[in-house]
Amino acid sequence: MLGYWDDSEKPVKQLTPQAGCTPAISAPSMRKATATSRSVERLDHPRRRKHFPREVEEYLYRHPKVQAVQVFGVPDAKYGEEVCAWIQLKSGMNAVEKELRDFCTGQIAHQKIPRYIRFVTEFPMTVTGKAQKFVMREQMSRELSLSEARRREETPSGVLANGQTGHW
Repeated sequence: MLGYWDDSEKPVKQLTPQAGCTPAISAPSMRKATATSRSVERLDHPRRRKHFPREVEEYLYRHPKVQAVQVFGVPDAKYGEEVCAWIQLKSGMNAVEKELRDFCTGQIAHQKIPRYIRFVTEFPMTVTGKAQKFVMREQMSRELSLSEARRREETPSGVLANGQTGHW
């Protein structure tokens, strides 16, 4: 916005509702709009840390055995969401979760390392070829429902309703 540097009134005059600019269009409302349209997805963690799945995907693509990756958040009782990665390996390659976690350790922030890793042969896709992360999230939520229910049963003392400790 050249020409506006030391003139605080000029932008106010130019950025009017008739020009399509209103005070309602702000960073929080833009984030809300993009989140609802799913053009930008974020993983929300406590302490207001936001993680973008694309960051983790880009790092995992560096692994020599990985062909394709989709990263998304799954519900978690303690953190709100945990990082989950669905990974397609290159043909003829085998890998284990620990190998990929070790690959990430010390290279990306520890909270960005996927807690859940699932090896798949294909991703659920739309007709236009985009991965359906909401379908992946629903499937993982169903698969992990036992552990989520277990966490909900946990009491503040760390002992479950059935008498076992809550450490797994």
